[in-house]
Amino acid sequence: MKAIKTLLSRLIFGLCLTTAVAVSAAYPDLPQPIKQGGGALIGDMLYVGLGTAGDKFYRLSLQAAESKAKWQPIADFPGGERIQPIVAVLDQQLYVFGGQQSNEQGVRQFINDVHRYDPQQDRWVKLNAEAPRGLAGGGAVTHNGKIYLLGGANLSLLNGYLQDYAVASDPAQRQVVDEAFFQKRPQDYFFTNELLSYTPYSNQWRNEGKIPFEPRIGAAVLGQGETLLVVSGEIKPGLTSATTAQGRLSAQGVSWKALPNLPTLRGKSQEGIAWAGVGYSHGYYLIVGGANFPGAQAQFAAGELFAHQSLAKVQQKEIYALKNGRWKMIGELTNPVSGAVSVSYHNQVLLIGGENENGKALSTIQVLEYDGSKLMIE
Repeated sequence: MKAIKTLLSRLIFGLCLTTAVAVSAAYPDLPQPIKQGGGALIGDMLYVGLGTAGDKFYRLSLQAAESKAKWQPIADFPGGERIQPIVAVLDQQLYVFGGQQSNEQGVRQFINDVHRYDPQQDRWVKLNAEAPRGLAGGGAVTHNGKIYLLGGANLSLLNGYLQDYAVASDPAQRQVVDEAFFQKRPQDYFFTNELLSYTPYSNQWRNEGKIPFEPRIGAAVLGQGETLLVVSGEIKPGLTSATTAQGRLSAQGVSWKALPNLPTLRGKSQEGIAWAGVGYSHGYYLIVGGANFPGAQAQFAAGELFAHQSLAKVQQKEIYALKNGRWKMIGELTNPVSGAVSVSYHNQVLLIGGENENGKALSTIQVLEYDGSKLMIE
């Protein structure tokens, strides 16, 4: 298992800053540290779980007075542990799609099942609705009775790599496995390049068309009304993209337009980020934290397909806002994280858990709010 944890840590999977002040609301820490899990809001109730919490899920009333707010366990997730699941809410019910799971030999497998949680009955049900693609590392939004899912790794390809790596008996063999896997072009990882939708009412999957940008995993994905925002993410393991896009959902389909790239910082090239937090505050989209391998873009541009070889993964502290059609850096996190659960609530963006620069899972909640001129962080 140590080798697998080491492996997963390698997959990501001059500016004027806005004055930052403290946000008044405070929320209690998670009952246990959680990274690479999932979560969502149902009304004022926040649900977070899986990832490093195994099969555990918890809920917290955000409406409760600060002195009374307390995390409560809900029914254990029946599908076992899940890393990087996709979580969505529709009609006051929680849906969990796919993720990674360890088999009996301790090797991580990508899976594509679907579970639904009913808060009224505190009960999970596995649906007869296996997804047509691997669903680890993607994002989801809901609109007009549908759950739209974007991004995702290739089930067979990554299963094979994880299995080969697990049985490699020494560093030399693991290096051979690494070289065979990482020396590929982005398109040769066959990340999901379609926008999928699932309609619970009819239990139907639908292909909503190909996305007009490179497929990716670990992108920041957010729905706001009929708008679908997609920011950055990995276009191959260890290589992130700075591109961003916006889709508009309608009964006729999805129309896309490219947004500006994330900005260059301090004269350095913009690597892009993966596993960042995303939210909506006072009319502004916020992108928070995430991780990348600084130098990977340069190595890739020089012809090195194993773009992040010998590079260290770095947690990013920058906070970006979409203002007047362009991304602008508006501040920095004191405690950078990636792989956190992020939700928007009453113009606040909550970053729940995640991992720090040492890869340690966190139990803390960071709260951000931005009104266009002032950034508030707790």
